[in-house]
Amino acid sequence: MFYNKTAIMLMTSIVFYYGVISFFIRKELISYVLKFIFSFFVGVIGGILFEKIKIPKIVFYLIIGILFGGGCLNLIYPSLDVISDYLRQIALIIILTRSGLALDFKSLIKIGRPAILMCFLPASFEIIGIIIFGPLLLNISYLEATLLGCVLGAVSPAIVAPRMLTMIENKEGGDIPKVIMAGASCDDIYVIVIFYACLNTLKTSSFNFLSILKIPSSIILGVLLGLLIGIGLINLYKCFKLNSTIKVIIMLGVSFLIVWLENY
Repeated sequence: MFYNKTAIMLMTSIVFYYGVISFFIRKELISYVLKFIFSFFVGVIGGILFEKIKIPKIVFYLIIGILFGGGCLNLIYPSLDVISDYLRQIALIIILTRSGLALDFKSLIKIGRPAILMCFLPASFEIIGIIIFGPLLLNISYLEATLLGCVLGAVSPAIVAPRMLTMIENKEGGDIPKVIMAGASCDDIYVIVIFYACLNTLKTSSFNFLSILKIPSSIILGVLLGLLIGIGLINLYKCFKLNSTIKVIIMLGVSFLIVWLENY
């Protein structure tokens, strides 16, 4: 059920977002969109077939990505590289928005400490493990081992969120799926900040302690900004009687705007 909703939302967003841009700005972008839609439908149909034989859809997505990629059949249109970053951002926004709407903030407050520990403890153990064994087994420096630990410790929302949402919809696992899904988002922030701090240290041979302070500040500022925007949208929805489709479009539009403003 989640996959069907996500597929519809993703296709609608891509066609609308890039259709409008290509019409007003770059008309040649239309061909890129059409090529992507073809690849997208191949993935959706194959995913449905895999689900029928009790195999997770993600397995087909991985297989089709490997087969269509440059290392095998090289069937992926090179022109898709032009908009690949935008497509990943759109998919991530939709997945995280869907995940956030499924979370119950009151339940997370009741859970308390375990929900907070899930934000950084699993990744910390993975990073520490790589720091200990990386130099011994791979003959790399401790700083390089930290970078590798950050890469391995990062959690993909595209993998975690759909499965956890399915468990929530089926009422499986109690509050565990909610804790994992909430922790996965903060976990990525934690790992990414450490990764870039170590990467900058590796490039400049100097450590900037202020970069570590970005971990709590990024999380706190993100939560505050999300609360302000959420309160604003709630008041907007109360003032105007809007159907669910319009509400979703407004929410996604605000999300795209925030991502765009992040670069400025």
